[in-house]
Amino acid sequence: MDKHKLRVVGLVLMIAALFYGCQQSSSPGPNRSDAALSSLAASGTTLKPAFASATTTYAASIANTVTSTTVTASANSALATIAATKDGAAYTLGTQASLNVGDNVFSVVVTAGDKTTTKTYTLTVTRGQSSATNDADLGALAASGATLTPAFSSATTAYTASLANSVTSTTVSATTDASGASIAATFTAAGAAATAYDLGASATLNVGDNVFSLVVTSGDGSVTETYTLTLTRNEPPGLTVILSNSGDLSFTGADGTTLAPGQSWTIVPSFSGATMTLWYLDGVQVSSASSYVLSASQLAAGDHTLGLLATVNGLNYYGTFAFTVAAPGNLAVGISLANQDLVFSPATDSLIQGQSYTFTANIAGATSYAWYMDAAPISSASSSSYTVSGSSLGIGPHVLTAAATVGSATYSGSFDFNVLAMGSGDLNIFIAQGSASDLSFSGFGPQSGTPNLSAGQVWNLVPSFGSASSYAWYLDGNPNPVASTSTLSLEAGQGALIDQPGPHSLTLFVTLNHLIYSSSLNFTVSN
Repeated sequence: MDKHKLRVVGLVLMIAALFYGCQQSSSPGPNRSDAALSSLAASGTTLKPAFASATTTYAASIANTVTSTTVTASANSALATIAATKDGAAYTLGTQASLNVGDNVFSVVVTAGDKTTTKTYTLTVTRGQSSATNDADLGALAASGATLTPAFSSATTAYTASLANSVTSTTVSATTDASGASIAATFTAAGAAATAYDLGASATLNVGDNVFSLVVTSGDGSVTETYTLTLTRNEPPGLTVILSNSGDLSFTGADGTTLAPGQSWTIVPSFSGATMTLWYLDGVQVSSASSYVLSASQLAAGDHTLGLLATVNGLNYYGTFAFTVAAPGNLAVGISLANQDLVFSPATDSLIQGQSYTFTANIAGATSYAWYMDAAPISSASSSSYTVSGSSLGIGPHVLTAAATVGSATYSGSFDFNVLAMGSGDLNIFIAQGSASDLSFSGFGPQSGTPNLSAGQVWNLVPSFGSASSYAWYLDGNPNPVASTSTLSLEAGQGALIDQPGPHSLTLFVTLNHLIYSSSLNFTVSN
Protein backbone atom coordinates (compact mmCIF):
# COMPACT_ATOMS: atom_id res chain seq x y z
CA MET A 1 0.00 0.00 0.00
CA ASP A 2 1.50 3.32 -1.03
CA LYS A 3 1.89 6.29 1.30
CA HIS A 4 -1.10 8.11 -0.17
CA LYS A 5 -3.46 5.25 0.63
CA LEU A 6 -2.08 4.97 4.12
CA ARG A 7 -2.78 8.64 4.78
CA VAL A 8 -6.40 8.23 3.57
CA VAL A 9 -6.99 5.18 5.76
CA GLY A 10 -5.55 7.00 8.79
CA LEU A 11 -7.76 10.02 8.18
CA VAL A 12 -10.87 7.82 7.95
CA LEU A 13 -10.02 6.06 11.19
CA MET A 14 -9.46 9.43 12.93
CA ILE A 15 -12.82 10.78 11.78
CA ALA A 16 -14.55 7.59 12.95
CA ALA A 17 -12.92 7.86 16.37
CA LEU A 18 -13.93 11.51 16.76
CA PHE A 19 -17.52 10.74 15.72
CA TYR A 20 -17.76 7.87 18.20
CA GLY A 21 -16.38 10.06 21.00
CA CYS A 22 -18.89 12.80 20.26
CA GLN A 23 -21.70 10.30 20.36
CA GLN A 24 -20.51 9.06 23.73
CA SER A 25 -20.06 12.52 25.29
CA SER A 26 -23.37 13.90 24.09
CA SER A 27 -25.53 11.34 25.91
CA PRO A 28 -28.28 13.26 27.78
CA GLY A 29 -28.02 13.95 31.57
CA PRO A 30 -30.92 14.33 34.05
CA ASN A 31 -33.84 16.35 32.70
CA ARG A 32 -34.09 19.54 34.79
CA SER A 33 -37.78 19.99 33.92
CA ASP A 34 -38.79 16.39 34.75
CA ALA A 35 -41.38 16.46 37.63
CA ALA A 36 -42.68 12.92 37.21
CA LEU A 37 -42.65 10.01 39.65
CA SER A 38 -41.04 6.74 38.73
CA SER A 39 -42.88 4.81 41.45
CA LEU A 40 -45.74 5.19 43.96
CA ALA A 41 -47.02 2.55 46.39
CA ALA A 42 -48.88 2.04 49.67
CA SER A 43 -48.27 -0.94 51.96
CA GLY A 44 -51.13 -3.40 52.45
CA THR A 45 -53.02 -2.41 49.32
CA THR A 46 -52.85 -2.16 45.51
CA LEU A 47 -53.18 1.08 43.58
CA LYS A 48 -55.92 1.43 40.97
CA PRO A 49 -55.08 1.99 38.22
CA ALA A 50 -51.61 0.47 38.21
CA PHE A 51 -48.91 3.09 38.55
CA ALA A 52 -47.75 4.98 35.48
CA SER A 53 -45.71 8.18 35.53
CA ALA A 54 -48.27 10.00 33.39
CA THR A 55 -51.21 9.08 35.68
CA THR A 56 -51.61 11.41 38.68
CA THR A 57 -54.78 10.15 40.46
CA TYR A 58 -55.01 6.79 42.24
CA ALA A 59 -57.33 4.98 44.63
CA ALA A 60 -56.80 2.04 46.97
CA SER A 61 -59.02 0.08 49.35
CA ILE A 62 -57.91 -1.42 52.62
CA ALA A 63 -59.63 -3.63 55.17
CA ASN A 64 -60.93 -2.23 58.47
CA THR A 65 -58.50 -4.42 60.35
CA VAL A 66 -55.59 -2.55 58.72
CA THR A 67 -55.14 0.64 60.73
CA SER A 68 -52.09 2.11 59.02
CA THR A 69 -50.13 2.18 55.78
CA THR A 70 -46.75 3.36 54.54
CA VAL A 71 -46.64 5.37 51.32
CA THR A 72 -43.44 5.40 49.27
CA ALA A 73 -42.54 7.30 46.10
CA SER A 74 -39.49 7.93 43.92
CA ALA A 75 -38.81 10.76 41.48
CA ASN A 76 -37.97 10.02 37.89
CA SER A 77 -35.16 12.60 37.95
CA ALA A 78 -32.31 12.68 40.43
CA LEU A 79 -32.62 16.47 40.46
CA ALA A 80 -36.27 16.51 41.55
CA THR A 81 -37.56 16.84 45.13
CA ILE A 82 -40.72 15.38 46.71
CA ALA A 83 -43.04 16.75 49.45
CA ALA A 84 -46.09 14.91 50.75
CA THR A 85 -49.19 15.53 52.89
CA LYS A 86 -51.90 13.35 54.42
CA ASP A 87 -55.31 14.95 54.74
CA GLY A 88 -53.65 18.36 54.41
CA ALA A 89 -51.01 17.79 57.10
CA ALA A 90 -47.32 17.27 56.36
CA TYR A 91 -46.35 13.62 55.88
CA THR A 92 -42.92 12.01 55.57
CA LEU A 93 -42.80 9.37 52.82
CA GLY A 94 -41.73 5.96 54.06
CA THR A 95 -43.23 6.42 57.54
CA GLN A 96 -46.30 4.73 58.98
CA ALA A 97 -49.53 6.75 58.64
CA SER A 98 -52.64 6.01 60.74
CA LEU A 99 -55.79 5.43 58.69
CA ASN A 100 -59.25 6.68 59.61
CA VAL A 101 -62.30 4.78 58.48
CA GLY A 102 -63.23 6.22 55.09
CA ASP A 103 -61.05 8.26 52.76
CA ASN A 104 -57.46 9.10 53.64
CA VAL A 105 -55.96 11.43 51.02
CA PHE A 106 -52.22 11.46 50.33
CA SER A 107 -50.84 14.23 48.10
CA VAL A 108 -47.35 13.91 46.60
CA VAL A 109 -45.89 17.04 44.98
CA VAL A 110 -42.81 16.64 42.78
CA THR A 111 -40.70 19.72 42.01
CA ALA A 112 -38.34 19.43 39.05
CA GLY A 113 -34.68 20.38 39.14
CA ASP A 114 -35.48 23.73 37.54
CA LYS A 115 -37.35 24.62 40.80
CA THR A 116 -40.31 25.75 38.69
CA THR A 117 -42.01 22.73 37.11
CA THR A 118 -44.24 20.74 39.51
CA LYS A 119 -46.59 17.76 39.28
CA THR A 120 -49.03 16.57 41.95
CA TYR A 121 -50.01 12.93 42.45
CA THR A 122 -53.06 12.08 44.59
CA LEU A 123 -53.65 8.72 46.31
CA THR A 124 -56.91 8.13 48.20
CA VAL A 125 -56.74 5.14 50.54
CA THR A 126 -60.21 4.10 51.69
CA ARG A 127 -60.33 2.10 54.90
CA GLY A 128 -63.45 -0.01 55.13
CA GLN A 129 -65.86 -0.28 58.05
CA SER A 130 -66.02 -3.16 60.48
CA SER A 131 -68.77 -5.76 60.19
CA ALA A 132 -68.87 -6.32 63.94
CA THR A 133 -72.33 -5.75 65.42
CA ASN A 134 -71.05 -4.77 68.89
CA ASP A 135 -68.59 -2.08 67.70
CA ALA A 136 -69.45 1.44 68.98
CA ASP A 137 -66.20 3.19 68.04
CA LEU A 138 -65.76 6.13 65.72
CA GLY A 139 -63.54 5.52 62.74
CA ALA A 140 -62.96 9.20 61.90
CA LEU A 141 -63.67 12.64 63.40
CA ALA A 142 -62.85 16.10 62.01
CA ALA A 143 -63.93 19.74 62.22
CA SER A 144 -63.37 22.24 59.42
CA GLY A 145 -60.87 24.98 60.25
CA ALA A 146 -59.62 23.12 63.33
CA THR A 147 -56.75 20.82 64.25
CA LEU A 148 -57.82 18.30 66.86
CA THR A 149 -55.76 17.75 69.99
CA PRO A 150 -54.81 14.96 70.36
CA ALA A 151 -54.82 13.55 66.83
CA PHE A 152 -57.83 11.32 66.23
CA SER A 153 -57.75 7.73 67.44
CA SER A 154 -60.77 5.46 67.91
CA ALA A 155 -59.66 4.76 71.47
CA THR A 156 -59.58 8.47 72.43
CA THR A 157 -62.99 9.98 73.23
CA ALA A 158 -62.20 13.63 74.19
CA TYR A 159 -60.74 16.27 71.85
CA THR A 160 -60.12 20.02 71.91
CA ALA A 161 -59.16 22.70 69.40
CA SER A 162 -58.44 26.43 69.68
CA LEU A 163 -59.82 28.75 67.00
CA ALA A 164 -59.13 32.38 66.20
CA ASN A 165 -61.89 34.87 66.85
CA SER A 166 -62.26 35.32 63.09
CA VAL A 167 -63.48 31.69 62.75
CA THR A 168 -67.24 32.01 63.25
CA SER A 169 -68.46 28.56 62.15
CA THR A 170 -67.36 24.97 61.57
CA THR A 171 -68.57 21.71 60.08
CA VAL A 172 -68.07 18.51 62.07
CA SER A 173 -67.85 15.18 60.23
CA ALA A 174 -67.57 11.67 61.67
CA THR A 175 -67.66 8.05 60.48
CA THR A 176 -68.39 4.95 62.55
CA ASP A 177 -65.87 2.16 62.67
CA ALA A 178 -68.57 -0.46 62.04
CA SER A 179 -70.99 -0.33 59.15
CA GLY A 180 -74.04 -1.06 61.27
CA ALA A 181 -73.35 1.54 64.01
CA SER A 182 -75.16 4.87 64.23
CA ILE A 183 -74.31 8.37 65.54
CA ALA A 184 -76.51 10.86 67.41
CA ALA A 185 -74.93 14.29 67.83
CA THR A 186 -75.71 17.42 69.89
CA PHE A 187 -74.15 20.86 69.79
CA THR A 188 -73.87 23.30 72.71
CA ALA A 189 -72.71 26.74 71.63
CA ALA A 190 -70.92 28.81 74.28
CA GLY A 191 -73.52 30.35 76.59
CA ALA A 192 -76.42 28.51 74.90
CA ALA A 193 -78.48 25.38 75.46
CA ALA A 194 -77.73 22.04 73.77
CA THR A 195 -79.46 21.33 70.44
CA ALA A 196 -79.52 18.37 68.07
CA TYR A 197 -76.84 18.54 65.41
CA ASP A 198 -76.69 16.97 61.94
CA LEU A 199 -73.17 15.89 61.05
CA GLY A 200 -71.87 17.80 58.05
CA ALA A 201 -74.01 20.87 58.77
CA SER A 202 -72.54 24.32 59.49
CA ALA A 203 -72.52 25.26 63.20
CA THR A 204 -72.17 28.87 64.38
CA LEU A 205 -69.48 29.30 67.04
CA ASN A 206 -69.75 31.77 69.92
CA VAL A 207 -66.76 33.19 71.78
CA GLY A 208 -65.81 30.60 74.41
CA ASP A 209 -66.21 26.81 74.56
CA ASN A 210 -68.47 25.22 71.93
CA VAL A 211 -69.07 21.51 72.65
CA PHE A 212 -70.06 18.75 70.19
CA SER A 213 -71.18 15.46 71.74
CA LEU A 214 -71.36 12.34 69.53
CA VAL A 215 -73.01 9.20 70.91
CA VAL A 216 -72.17 6.07 68.91
CA THR A 217 -74.45 3.02 69.22
CA SER A 218 -73.33 -0.39 67.97
CA GLY A 219 -75.33 -2.23 65.31
CA ASP A 220 -76.90 -4.62 67.80
CA GLY A 221 -77.64 -1.79 70.27
CA SER A 222 -75.64 -3.41 73.05
CA VAL A 223 -72.79 -0.89 73.24
CA THR A 224 -72.64 2.93 73.26
CA GLU A 225 -69.64 5.24 73.27
CA THR A 226 -69.62 9.05 73.69
CA TYR A 227 -67.05 11.28 71.98
CA THR A 228 -66.75 15.01 72.84
CA LEU A 229 -65.14 17.75 70.81
CA THR A 230 -64.64 21.17 72.44
CA LEU A 231 -63.86 24.04 70.05
CA THR A 232 -62.74 27.19 71.87
CA ARG A 233 -63.26 30.38 69.90
CA ASN A 234 -60.92 33.01 71.33
CA GLU A 235 -61.78 36.53 72.40
CA PRO A 236 -61.11 39.29 69.85
CA PRO A 237 -57.66 40.83 70.23
CA GLY A 238 -57.73 43.80 72.59
CA LEU A 239 -57.09 47.19 71.04
CA THR A 240 -54.79 49.48 72.99
CA VAL A 241 -53.00 52.65 72.02
CA ILE A 242 -49.27 53.12 72.52
CA LEU A 243 -47.10 56.18 72.72
CA SER A 244 -44.48 56.19 70.00
CA ASN A 245 -40.96 57.03 71.11
CA SER A 246 -40.99 60.76 70.48
CA GLY A 247 -37.73 61.38 72.32
CA ASP A 248 -39.02 63.02 75.48
CA LEU A 249 -40.94 59.90 76.55
CA SER A 250 -39.44 56.79 78.10
CA PHE A 251 -42.72 55.00 78.77
CA THR A 252 -45.57 53.44 76.81
CA GLY A 253 -49.14 54.71 76.92
CA ALA A 254 -51.29 53.90 79.93
CA ASP A 255 -54.40 55.44 81.43
CA GLY A 256 -53.73 58.41 83.68
CA THR A 257 -50.55 59.75 82.04
CA THR A 258 -49.93 63.47 82.00
CA LEU A 259 -49.13 65.55 78.93
CA ALA A 260 -46.87 68.38 80.10
CA PRO A 261 -46.97 71.90 78.67
CA GLY A 262 -45.18 72.07 75.34
CA GLN A 263 -45.16 68.28 74.99
CA SER A 264 -46.66 66.18 72.19
CA TRP A 265 -47.33 62.46 71.80
CA THR A 266 -47.77 60.39 68.65
CA ILE A 267 -50.41 57.74 69.33
CA VAL A 268 -50.42 54.52 67.28
CA PRO A 269 -52.73 51.48 67.48
CA SER A 270 -51.40 48.24 68.97
CA PHE A 271 -51.62 46.24 65.73
CA SER A 272 -51.18 46.88 62.03
CA GLY A 273 -53.29 45.84 59.07
CA ALA A 274 -56.33 47.97 59.88
CA THR A 275 -58.43 48.90 56.85
CA MET A 276 -60.09 51.75 58.76
CA THR A 277 -59.00 53.90 61.70
CA LEU A 278 -61.23 56.58 63.20
CA TRP A 279 -59.88 58.72 66.06
CA TYR A 280 -62.17 60.42 68.58
CA LEU A 281 -61.07 63.13 71.03
CA ASP A 282 -63.48 63.54 73.93
CA GLY A 283 -66.18 61.83 71.84
CA VAL A 284 -65.69 63.92 68.68
CA GLN A 285 -64.17 62.37 65.53
CA VAL A 286 -60.91 64.18 64.73
CA SER A 287 -58.97 62.01 62.24
CA SER A 288 -58.98 58.92 60.04
CA ALA A 289 -55.19 58.58 59.76
CA SER A 290 -53.22 55.55 60.92
CA SER A 291 -51.81 57.52 63.89
CA TYR A 292 -52.73 60.66 65.81
CA VAL A 293 -50.65 63.42 67.41
CA LEU A 294 -51.74 64.84 70.79
CA SER A 295 -50.25 68.29 71.43
CA ALA A 296 -50.60 70.04 74.78
CA SER A 297 -50.56 73.45 73.07
CA GLN A 298 -53.83 72.56 71.27
CA LEU A 299 -55.69 71.16 74.28
CA ALA A 300 -57.24 72.70 77.36
CA ALA A 301 -55.77 71.79 80.74
CA GLY A 302 -57.56 68.87 82.43
CA ASP A 303 -58.66 65.32 81.69
CA HIS A 304 -59.22 64.03 78.14
CA THR A 305 -60.01 60.73 76.41
CA LEU A 306 -58.75 59.62 73.02
CA GLY A 307 -60.72 56.81 71.36
CA LEU A 308 -59.84 54.66 68.35
CA LEU A 309 -62.22 52.59 66.23
CA ALA A 310 -60.28 50.17 63.99
CA THR A 311 -61.43 47.61 61.43
CA VAL A 312 -59.16 44.58 61.12
CA ASN A 313 -60.05 41.52 59.02
CA GLY A 314 -63.63 42.73 58.76
CA LEU A 315 -64.05 43.04 62.55
CA ASN A 316 -64.33 46.30 64.52
CA TYR A 317 -62.29 46.96 67.67
CA TYR A 318 -62.43 49.98 69.98
CA GLY A 319 -59.88 51.24 72.48
CA THR A 320 -59.52 54.37 74.61
CA PHE A 321 -56.59 56.26 76.08
CA ALA A 322 -57.20 58.55 79.10
CA PHE A 323 -54.72 61.32 79.79
CA THR A 324 -54.38 64.68 81.53
CA VAL A 325 -53.03 67.95 80.17
CA ALA A 326 -51.07 69.74 82.91
CA ALA A 327 -52.27 73.22 83.82
CA PRO A 328 -49.93 76.27 83.75
CA GLY A 329 -47.98 76.65 86.97
CA ASN A 330 -47.61 72.87 87.55
CA LEU A 331 -43.81 73.00 87.48
CA ALA A 332 -42.33 70.62 90.04
CA VAL A 333 -39.14 71.61 91.84
CA GLY A 334 -37.32 68.76 93.54
CA ILE A 335 -34.14 68.03 95.43
CA SER A 336 -31.53 65.84 93.77
CA LEU A 337 -29.87 63.41 96.19
CA ALA A 338 -26.33 64.43 95.28
CA ASN A 339 -25.55 64.31 99.02
CA GLN A 340 -26.33 60.77 100.13
CA ASP A 341 -26.77 61.87 103.74
CA LEU A 342 -29.96 63.75 102.81
CA VAL A 343 -33.25 61.90 102.49
CA PHE A 344 -36.56 63.73 102.39
CA SER A 345 -39.29 64.65 99.94
CA PRO A 346 -39.71 68.10 98.37
CA ALA A 347 -41.67 69.93 101.08
CA THR A 348 -40.93 72.56 103.70
CA ASP A 349 -37.65 71.33 105.16
CA SER A 350 -34.35 72.43 106.63
CA LEU A 351 -30.89 73.20 105.33
CA ILE A 352 -28.15 73.33 107.95
CA GLN A 353 -25.38 75.86 107.49
CA GLY A 354 -22.51 74.19 105.67
CA GLN A 355 -24.75 71.84 103.68
CA SER A 356 -25.91 72.25 100.07
CA TYR A 357 -28.84 70.94 98.01
CA THR A 358 -29.15 70.67 94.22
CA PHE A 359 -32.65 71.54 92.98
CA THR A 360 -33.96 70.44 89.59
CA ALA A 361 -36.85 71.76 87.51
CA ASN A 362 -36.92 69.67 84.34
CA ILE A 363 -39.85 70.14 81.96
CA ALA A 364 -40.17 68.88 78.39
CA GLY A 365 -39.96 71.52 75.72
CA ALA A 366 -38.53 74.27 77.93
CA THR A 367 -36.29 76.70 76.05
CA SER A 368 -35.03 78.65 79.08
CA TYR A 369 -35.00 78.63 82.90
CA ALA A 370 -34.81 81.37 85.53
CA TRP A 371 -34.29 80.97 89.29
CA TYR A 372 -35.35 83.30 92.11
CA MET A 373 -34.35 83.31 95.79
CA ASP A 374 -36.88 85.07 98.01
CA ALA A 375 -38.39 86.66 94.85
CA ALA A 376 -35.06 88.15 93.76
CA PRO A 377 -33.63 86.85 90.45
CA ILE A 378 -30.42 84.81 90.61
CA SER A 379 -28.39 86.20 87.72
CA SER A 380 -26.00 83.24 87.47
CA ALA A 381 -28.72 80.58 87.34
CA SER A 382 -30.19 79.77 83.90
CA SER A 383 -30.02 75.97 83.61
CA SER A 384 -32.54 73.31 84.64
CA SER A 385 -30.80 72.84 88.02
CA TYR A 386 -29.48 75.11 90.78
CA THR A 387 -27.37 74.35 93.87
CA VAL A 388 -28.22 76.17 97.11
CA SER A 389 -25.56 76.45 99.83
CA GLY A 390 -26.64 77.02 103.42
CA SER A 391 -23.50 79.07 104.11
CA SER A 392 -24.54 81.70 101.55
CA LEU A 393 -28.00 82.31 103.05
CA GLY A 394 -29.14 83.86 106.28
CA ILE A 395 -30.63 81.78 109.07
CA GLY A 396 -34.40 81.49 108.75
CA PRO A 397 -37.07 80.69 106.11
CA HIS A 398 -36.43 81.03 102.37
CA VAL A 399 -38.32 80.42 99.12
CA LEU A 400 -36.66 79.16 95.94
CA THR A 401 -38.62 79.65 92.72
CA ALA A 402 -37.95 78.16 89.27
CA ALA A 403 -39.56 79.48 86.08
CA ALA A 404 -39.51 77.65 82.72
CA THR A 405 -40.40 79.08 79.32
CA VAL A 406 -42.24 76.72 76.95
CA GLY A 407 -43.18 78.29 73.66
CA SER A 408 -44.81 81.60 74.53
CA ALA A 409 -45.88 80.52 78.04
CA THR A 410 -44.03 80.59 81.36
CA TYR A 411 -44.56 78.03 84.15
CA SER A 412 -43.21 78.24 87.67
CA GLY A 413 -42.91 76.30 90.93
CA SER A 414 -41.54 77.08 94.38
CA PHE A 415 -39.85 75.24 97.25
CA ASP A 416 -39.98 76.51 100.86
CA PHE A 417 -37.15 75.64 103.25
CA ASN A 418 -35.31 76.86 106.37
CA VAL A 419 -31.63 77.49 107.02
CA LEU A 420 -30.66 76.40 110.55
CA ALA A 421 -27.63 77.41 112.57
CA MET A 422 -25.02 74.79 113.41
CA GLY A 423 -25.61 73.43 116.88
CA SER A 424 -29.32 74.25 116.89
CA GLY A 425 -30.21 70.68 117.79
CA ASP A 426 -32.28 69.98 114.68
CA LEU A 427 -30.79 66.59 113.85
CA ASN A 428 -33.03 64.22 111.87
CA ILE A 429 -33.02 60.45 112.29
CA PHE A 430 -34.43 58.32 109.49
CA ILE A 431 -34.77 54.66 108.54
CA ALA A 432 -32.52 53.35 105.74
CA GLN A 433 -34.82 51.67 103.22
CA GLY A 434 -32.29 49.13 101.94
CA SER A 435 -32.76 46.73 104.85
CA ALA A 436 -36.25 47.76 105.95
CA SER A 437 -38.29 47.01 102.85
CA ASP A 438 -41.39 46.33 104.95
CA LEU A 439 -41.54 50.03 105.85
CA SER A 440 -43.22 52.51 103.55
CA PHE A 441 -41.72 55.67 105.08
CA SER A 442 -38.21 57.07 105.14
CA GLY A 443 -38.06 59.46 108.08
CA PHE A 444 -39.80 60.32 111.30
CA GLY A 445 -39.60 64.09 111.09
CA PRO A 446 -42.45 64.59 108.60
CA GLN A 447 -44.49 61.56 109.75
CA SER A 448 -47.85 61.93 111.50
CA GLY A 449 -48.50 59.71 114.52
CA THR A 450 -46.06 57.57 116.49
CA PRO A 451 -44.05 54.97 114.55
CA ASN A 452 -44.48 51.35 115.66
CA LEU A 453 -41.78 48.67 115.72
CA SER A 454 -43.26 45.17 115.51
CA ALA A 455 -41.66 42.18 117.22
CA GLY A 456 -39.10 40.62 114.90
CA GLN A 457 -38.83 43.77 112.80
CA VAL A 458 -35.53 45.62 112.32
CA TRP A 459 -35.02 49.35 111.79
CA ASN A 460 -31.63 50.56 110.54
CA LEU A 461 -31.39 54.09 111.96
CA VAL A 462 -29.10 56.63 110.30
CA PRO A 463 -28.38 60.25 111.32
CA SER A 464 -28.98 62.99 108.77
CA PHE A 465 -25.26 63.50 108.15
CA GLY A 466 -22.39 61.09 108.43
CA SER A 467 -19.22 63.16 108.92
CA ALA A 468 -19.47 63.50 112.73
CA SER A 469 -16.50 62.75 114.96
CA SER A 470 -18.56 60.84 117.59
CA TYR A 471 -21.99 59.29 118.13
CA ALA A 472 -23.86 58.21 121.29
CA TRP A 473 -27.25 56.39 121.25
CA TYR A 474 -29.38 56.32 124.44
CA LEU A 475 -32.52 54.20 125.01
CA ASP A 476 -35.36 55.22 127.36
CA GLY A 477 -33.20 57.77 129.26
CA ASN A 478 -30.64 55.20 130.40
CA PRO A 479 -27.39 57.09 131.21
CA ASN A 480 -25.31 54.38 129.53
CA PRO A 481 -25.33 54.53 125.74
CA VAL A 482 -26.43 51.40 123.86
CA ALA A 483 -24.15 52.15 120.88
CA SER A 484 -21.47 54.58 119.71
CA THR A 485 -21.64 53.77 116.00
CA SER A 486 -22.78 56.02 113.14
CA THR A 487 -25.84 53.81 112.60
CA LEU A 488 -28.01 51.66 114.86
CA SER A 489 -29.98 48.51 114.12
CA LEU A 490 -33.06 48.58 116.33
CA GLU A 491 -34.86 45.27 116.82
CA ALA A 492 -37.74 44.27 119.11
CA GLY A 493 -38.45 40.84 120.54
CA GLN A 494 -37.16 38.30 123.00
CA GLY A 495 -33.38 38.57 123.30
CA ALA A 496 -33.30 41.76 121.20
CA LEU A 497 -32.25 45.28 122.21
CA ILE A 498 -35.87 46.01 123.15
CA ASP A 499 -37.76 43.10 124.70
CA GLN A 500 -40.74 44.90 126.23
CA PRO A 501 -43.80 46.19 124.35
CA GLY A 502 -45.10 49.70 124.90
CA PRO A 503 -43.76 53.24 124.42
CA HIS A 504 -40.02 53.87 124.10
CA SER A 505 -37.65 56.71 123.22
CA LEU A 506 -34.27 56.81 121.51
CA THR A 507 -31.87 59.78 121.68
CA LEU A 508 -28.77 60.41 119.57
CA PHE A 509 -25.96 62.85 120.39
CA VAL A 510 -23.59 63.74 117.54
CA THR A 511 -20.36 65.75 117.74
CA LEU A 512 -19.62 67.73 114.57
CA ASN A 513 -17.00 70.48 114.25
CA HIS A 514 -16.75 70.69 118.07
CA LEU A 515 -20.53 71.27 118.32
CA ILE A 516 -23.03 68.76 119.72
CA TYR A 517 -26.38 68.05 118.03
CA SER A 518 -29.12 65.86 119.41
CA SER A 519 -32.38 64.36 118.28
CA SER A 520 -34.93 62.03 119.88
CA LEU A 521 -37.28 59.45 118.41
CA ASN A 522 -40.44 58.39 120.26
CA PHE A 523 -41.95 55.09 119.13
CA THR A 524 -43.92 52.08 120.34
CA VAL A 525 -43.17 48.35 120.30
CA SER A 526 -45.91 45.81 119.68
CA ASN A 527 -45.93 42.02 119.98
